[in-house]
Amino acid sequence: MFDLTIKCGSIAELSRIVSLLGGVSGVALTAGTADTDEDDDTGPAATIQPGEVDADGFQWNEQIHAGTKSKNGDGRWKKRKGVSKETIAAVEAQMRAATTAPTSAPSTAPAPTTAPAPSTAPVPSPAPAPAPAPAPAPTPAPVATGLDFGGLMQIISNGMTTNPPQVDDAMIAWLNGQVGVTQLPEIATDPVKIKQVYDLLKANRPALNLA
Repeated sequence: MFDLTIKCGSIAELSRIVSLLGGVSGVALTAGTADTDEDDDTGPAATIQPGEVDADGFQWNEQIHAGTKSKNGDGRWKKRKGVSKETIAAVEAQMRAATTAPTSAPSTAPAPTTAPAPSTAPVPSPAPAPAPAPAPAPTPAPVATGLDFGGLMQIISNGMTTNPPQVDDAMIAWLNGQVGVTQLPEIATDPVKIKQVYDLLKANRPALNLA
């Protein structure tokens, strides 16, 4: 007699294996499920300490992390079931940008002033008032030159939070097809395709107000 522990990714798969081995003499079966990166969001939520982060330095986020607020064995938050990899990458890029953005308080010290020296020159006759200068032309929005993958993902993340959303999973899937990839992180080191995705967003989502 010996014990056999079976861990797999789903209950259906586990039941099929147990039914196949149930008739083997001398085997005691202990069934368990494998630790996965996704959570089924059932059961009570764990208590998170203030400021608690996972192994990647991310705080728990309801958009991409499981509602049970639990972690995998590697110390990372379990992902919410059904969320696409592109959505996860966009939200993580937004959180990373929020934690690394420099903050500086504006200077409140007054600028030094110097009293003018008294003038001894005769006062000249007033010159005619000059013609008013033409109003300056409005400054155009900056052109996206040198846009990197992090900046592109920030644009996509912003588009997900507009009302109504300008970027959703269907739009991301369409962009993947246009540049010939299965997920956007594959173009992270390809500036040509990064610019191509940017131009597609600019042409098809004018509400994003891209330059």
